[in-house]
Amino acid sequence: QALGDRTTENFDRHSEHTKNGTPSSILFRVGALELGPIPLHHQLTTFGQEAAQKGIASVTILPLFLLPGTHVCDDIPAEVSHAQAELGTTIRLNLHPHLGAHPQMVNWLQHQLLQHQLLQHQFLKAGNAKACASDADASNPDDVKVGSSKAGSSKAGNSKAGSSKANSSEAEADNSEANSSEKEHIRILVSHGSKRAGSHQPTEAIAHSLGATSAYWSLEPSLDQCLETLMGEKAEQKIASIAIIPYFLFAGKITDAIAETVQEYQQRFPQIQFQVMKPIGEQAAIASHIAEWLVRMKAYTAI
Repeated sequence: QALGDRTTENFDRHSEHTKNGTPSSILFRVGALELGPIPLHHQLTTFGQEAAQKGIASVTILPLFLLPGTHVCDDIPAEVSHAQAELGTTIRLNLHPHLGAHPQMVNWLQHQLLQHQLLQHQFLKAGNAKACASDADASNPDDVKVGSSKAGSSKAGNSKAGSSKANSSEAEADNSEANSSEKEHIRILVSHGSKRAGSHQPTEAIAHSLGATSAYWSLEPSLDQCLETLMGEKAEQKIASIAIIPYFLFAGKITDAIAETVQEYQQRFPQIQFQVMKPIGEQAAIASHIAEWLVRMKAYTAI
């Protein structure tokens, strides 16, 4: 996998979690297509020789990529073929479909969306409760003197006014939540994209399953283009929230750039709630899913 900046740290942590989730009797290694100390076919050859010495007949290779781009369809198969030629008949290398082809991928994303929405709802409710409490406190100042009947009357009046204002604030919060439910809640799935013919189809299918619009980092329509299209006339009266779903395995420069872009739109349209979810690889359960997916195999390497 092409790695850079803190993505390398995320990848190392992710692979360590996957390794911890597999039985100790299974051989597990992490390979790198790019930026590795030696070419991938050398890494595979070394691992294949190690596995063969332990009496293992085959190695299964899992490409940790979400989309079938050039790396998945061309580069990795070429490296595997090169390694197989060097290993000969001592051991068989089996190239597994890439991670994005996992049949549960949409379910993982939907689970992540549900968790995100639940946390967001709790955050909004807490914010509304805090706002109501602040209004009530502001309507009941503590500096009214208790010794005077006039002051007592005044305090009672303020208490009544405060209660009325608090009730009003609660009503406004309820109305705000009701109005929000009447507006649109938009989802945008952002993936890297590839110029390889047909490579965008998985993204489109996943976006459709999630009820989302698809956008790409390296192709059109870009995230900017999608947001500009949405931000038409009276957008703030029609849209309550926009959730951005980065279809990336790990955080890095691209996900940082996505967050910066969304922040700019948040400043331009403060009445719309913009949300950027974490990359799918940030889920703690993903490593467990990968381990479960491959635990039936006697030896494997993740690329």
